[in-house]
Amino acid sequence: MKLALSLVLPAALLVGCNRTDTHSEARLNTMASELADMHEHNLDLTGEMVKLKDEVALLRARNATLQADNERQPALDTSQVNAMQAEITALTTRVSALEKQIASQASAGTSKPEIAEPTPAEDTPKPDAAAADRQYETLWPLVKSGDKKAMNELSELANGSSKEFRDRVIKQARDWVKDEPENKQARLTLASLLVSRFQDLRSEPMKQGALAGEIVTEIDKALTIDPDYYEARHFLAIMKANYPTFAPEFKTANIDLDKALEMQAQMPWEDIFCEIYAAYSMWFRKQGKLDEALAKVNAGLEKSSQDAGLLAEKEAVLAAQSPQGD
Repeated sequence: MKLALSLVLPAALLVGCNRTDTHSEARLNTMASELADMHEHNLDLTGEMVKLKDEVALLRARNATLQADNERQPALDTSQVNAMQAEITALTTRVSALEKQIASQASAGTSKPEIAEPTPAEDTPKPDAAAADRQYETLWPLVKSGDKKAMNELSELANGSSKEFRDRVIKQARDWVKDEPENKQARLTLASLLVSRFQDLRSEPMKQGALAGEIVTEIDKALTIDPDYYEARHFLAIMKANYPTFAPEFKTANIDLDKALEMQAQMPWEDIFCEIYAAYSMWFRKQGKLDEALAKVNAGLEKSSQDAGLLAEKEAVLAAQSPQGD
């Protein structure tokens, strides 16, 4: 079973990482990142706990079988089982504490004690249905022509619009894939738009997992059509790096990250390439490999020294290296 249930934050996977944030946006992004990290750690601990429980159950079952069959093999050392049970109890306590911490952080984010409420003039409302439709009509022909900027804009529009709007544009993309199944751009467009669907499934983790699987399937098909399709490789690498650390997709993300870097070396530099360096650093950081993480983020900064995403990632690595980050 694929463990893709924590994939709830990649709504901006294809958005450039070099935008300039206001102080309020930066603070909100920091809080959101911290909350996501805590939630991910919670999932890691829960996964460990489930595996331990399964192992204990198997060991107890084996012990019972041996005793029932009167085999001469010595019974399972109960101290081993008891030690595992104690570890399960400890993990359960840690998970409970993390859940309380997550709830507290979420509450703090809601109250925003350090962030002034924006005035109506500063607040950016979601586009109304008519405006979104007009923008879509302009963007769709450009997307079909292969315009990467238009595809990113359409993804952002879908993320910020209504569910009804997302339903329409996703259906349009599905129809495009159905009409042109060997069109790599159609596959990537559908995958990109499907990412916007996570926000509609916040309380349905099983459906989130199925959605993540569908997105990966579309990207895999795009890469089957064209193994050198950089945009699809970029998308897949960053998506895998955002999986929880116990997921098989996360464990093999370095393969796609390495491939993306190899492909970049054969292409003119684009600012969006820095996302791969930042994602690679994050991949190492999430595993506690901080020296490797720092090397990756520094390699990216050699290419783009003022990139906001890389600078933020380097700050996260340095914080993790400090005693306060332990």
